[in-house]
Amino acid sequence: MEKRSDTFVKKFSGRFLAWFKQNIGILIGLAALMAIVSLFSESFFTASNMWNILRQISTNALLAFGMTFVILIGGIDLSVGPLLAFSGVFAAYVMGNLGWPIWAAIAGSIILCSMVGMLNGVIVTKTGIAPFVVTLSVQQIFRGFAMLLANGAPIRIRDQGFINIGTTYIGPVAFPVIYMIIIMALCYVVLNKTQFGRHIYALGGNKTAARFAGIRTQRIEVMVYALSGFLAGIAGIVLAARMTAGVPATGDGYECDAIAAVVLGGASFTGGIGTIGGTLIGAIIIGVLNVDRTRDLTPTASAAGRDGRIAPDATPQGGGSETFSRFLTEELRSVIDSTCRTNGKNMLIGHSYAGLFTLNTFLRHTELFDTYLAVDPSLWWDQGSLSQEAAAWVEGKDFTGKSLYIGVASKKRTDRVDIHLNKVNHLLTEVLPQAKNLRFFHKSFPEENHGTVAIPGIYDGIKQLFGK
Repeated sequence: MEKRSDTFVKKFSGRFLAWFKQNIGILIGLAALMAIVSLFSESFFTASNMWNILRQISTNALLAFGMTFVILIGGIDLSVGPLLAFSGVFAAYVMGNLGWPIWAAIAGSIILCSMVGMLNGVIVTKTGIAPFVVTLSVQQIFRGFAMLLANGAPIRIRDQGFINIGTTYIGPVAFPVIYMIIIMALCYVVLNKTQFGRHIYALGGNKTAARFAGIRTQRIEVMVYALSGFLAGIAGIVLAARMTAGVPATGDGYECDAIAAVVLGGASFTGGIGTIGGTLIGAIIIGVLNVDRTRDLTPTASAAGRDGRIAPDATPQGGGSETFSRFLTEELRSVIDSTCRTNGKNMLIGHSYAGLFTLNTFLRHTELFDTYLAVDPSLWWDQGSLSQEAAAWVEGKDFTGKSLYIGVASKKRTDRVDIHLNKVNHLLTEVLPQAKNLRFFHKSFPEENHGTVAIPGIYDGIKQLFGK
């Protein structure tokens, strides 16, 4: 009679082999990437660096695990980045200002994020509005909530017990890595060993067939979005503990990394295809590659700070906006057009770095979108190079059929605002008035700073651009 241990080994090895075959492409890609990176760094393959990479990717991995569930049902969740920021800010605020104990602050943050995720699911299922639109709206709302709650500045966390959540090690292994492994294992079990997981794959594979099979599809969708919010809340707590502060701007762009990790891991935007293991591999690839968080939104590489100065040891960053632009227009747009009801008109909206990206796209690739809305664009980037070059891009170009709105926060927050405003003022008063046949609006917001202007700016921009 075969021993139970032998049976277990056979089952495990068989499942591992199946998983390996399923993910062999991305595994080869990861191996090649790590081999290339190791050529430029002798310390890359050291144990300490490997553990450090896992620690760095832990936040994105937590978001990506939740995003995996969402993409498996054919959805998308763009709200996870701001929810992560809101979770950390809320916990820091209630502990520092209201005297809440650690457990209550953590529980309150995670519950609130879960409820927001559930709200996303309810709106998507009950109204039929595309998840992209719903979660993008919630993204902007909670980015504003985080900024308002923190008054646009980090909230310092002084409770060492809370800080230990993100900074403690067991040997060489940081606590965030342990959280990541535990949650990955739980997500794997849910997807592969439960009825809920089977229903998720069925829903993503064919929603109509799933409904006829008796699966309560709307309930599944709501639960999936709630799970995404839940994991965003956990990620926010862990990151706030690591940073020893609730920082309202921390979530910017995190949703893009999470989506990228899921897709790199082999998931399909159409739903029904994807694994948690593949998502982890995708997160590792993103972690190895994405050390520059300004990369996708900035038109040039620069080592200059917001004050225009270049520190002696500064390393140039950014300069990848052309690649990101191609992704939006050549890949993402076709997916949106094929899955959502669109009318052929395209609009690009951005705040801060994304506002810089919006203006750069408007000036250099005007044809890509019909309408552009930029709120407090980071025109200080690269010593104001875009503002300086804008006149050359406007000269002789016909902007017939194009619309542009620029919203600017003029409430002083730090000294850098004055530098930023000078660049914006040059663009508004000297460059854009020369743009031939451009439909152009702009507004100053004296009661808003850079952190709080996104929501009122986008609201006013849409009203100006599309109002009667």
